[in-house]
Amino acid sequence: IVDSPDNEYYLTRDIDLSYKAMGSLFFDYRNNTDFSDPNTIIYGHNFDNGLMFSNLVWYKSQQFYEQNPFYYLYTPEQVYRVDIAAGIVVSETDTTYLKVDFQSDMQYRSLIYLINDNSVIETGIDLSPHDQIVTLYTCTNDWQGQRFVLIGKVTRLGPFNDR
Repeated sequence: IVDSPDNEYYLTRDIDLSYKAMGSLFFDYRNNTDFSDPNTIIYGHNFDNGLMFSNLVWYKSQQFYEQNPFYYLYTPEQVYRVDIAAGIVVSETDTTYLKVDFQSDMQYRSLIYLINDNSVIETGIDLSPHDQIVTLYTCTNDWQGQRFVLIGKVTRLGPFNDR
């Protein structure tokens, strides 16, 4: 996952900065890359080829969620477990789930309410204003302009040891 200067640069660039239609997975430019923000957003394309975020839309299925309720993020410093809390279909103009800064717990609580209320899957994961979440964002390829956000609760497991 690369750190981007904006939310478009890596849409068509590889990590070596060369042109690549698939682009790269990248953090929202407003985020820290250590998952310390209330909502860390990661963008990636869905090309229906098993690469990048093409498998995220499988989380529209309750059965798929039940078989895959979490994933891990590995960084050079830390290992994180992300328990999936919601999968939500939105239009490309909907920025509801793309907020990274909150002025109060109430603002964050409002987002959490919307996450729970609009999920297409039932997860039983209770989010609180003290949780950090990761939002994975991609297109659905179902119809033009539709996006899928997969939101999960982050738990820091400890340092990454290369053993």
